[in-house]
Order: sequence, then C-alpha cells, then structure tokens
Amino acid sequence: KEGVRWIPGINNNKSVRVRYNLPIRFKLDKYKPQLYYLNQYNEKVYTQPDTFAMFSAGDEALTKYLLNDVKYPSQFTDSCHCGIIELALLIRPNGTVEVDNNVNFSNLDYDFLWNALQLANNTKNKWKPAVHENQAVAVVYPLRILFKSPSPKCKSANERFDNSLLTSQTGLQLYDSEK
Repeated sequence: KEGVRWIPGINNNKSVRVRYNLPIRFKLDKYKPQLYYLNQYNEKVYTQPDTFAMFSAGDEALTKYLLNDVKYPSQFTDSCHCGIIELALLIRPNGTVEVDNNVNFSNLDYDFLWNALQLANNTKNKWKPAVHENQAVAVVYPLRILFKSPSPKCKSANERFDNSLLTSQTGLQLYDSEK
C-alpha cells in the first residue's frame, strides 16, 4: 500500500520545496483516435477531418496577424512580462469562432488573457471550415499568443524569453526523435 516515496529537495541541510518534471511517454500503437467528440453544447467537434480548417489568408498571414496585432497591456509595459497564452479556438462550419479553452502558461495577468481573447475573436468569418465527407464540420484549432514588452528596457527579458522558446523547441525535437 506504499505509494511513490519522494526524497525532498535539500538546501542548506533543510528540506525545501522542489518541482519535478517527469518524462512520461505513451505508446499508442493499438489506439484508434475518435473521429469526433461532443462538446458542452452537444455539437460534434471533429478531431480527424478529411481537411482541417485553414485561415482564409493562409498560415503565414495568420502568423503575421498573431504577432503584429497582439496588444501588450499598456499598464504592464515596464514590467517586462513575457509569456504565452494558448487558446483552443472552436471553428464552426458557418465560420463563427469561440474560444473553447485557454492555458496561461506564464501566469500572465487577466489583461493579457483579455487581449488574447479579443485577438482570437477577431478572426471570426476568416476561416475556411474543416471538411469531413464533403460536409463542413467543427474543429478546435490551437492558437498560441506570444506577449513580449515593447519597452526598450525590456530587451534582455525579451531575448531570454526568445532563447527559452528556442531551447524548448530543440528539446521537443530531440524528444520526438527519441534521442
């Protein structure tokens, strides 16, 4: 009946709180993904459509829009807060969008979240819907909104943030290649 036994972190001969990252890998060889699920409104949301939803102006235009039109909250300009808010954007067959979920990876203030939500909601009717068996269907599209302060005095904080993104991308690539 014993569970996992942890040895606490030690600093200056005292037990201290420690955060652990556990590498967990799932092998899903026999797993067959569901074609769709029902959301809270009882709508079918497809995970495996024949054609996925696309931003009408293309992926490059979406990236430019997300980078150039994001508004950094003015009251935080000198705070040098950097971070990512990821939104799960529900794209319906008729072109309407709704933020289905959000993950605030960097614990940014609600003003950042509000600006991310506005940015996502402004993409309404700018999507080519996903298609399954020649019918437009609903899907969830992940949007990552990056926030970096425009203040010149935050240059080093922004550079550290950029470097951390590059490092995490490199780590993800190594993990995916199983090295």
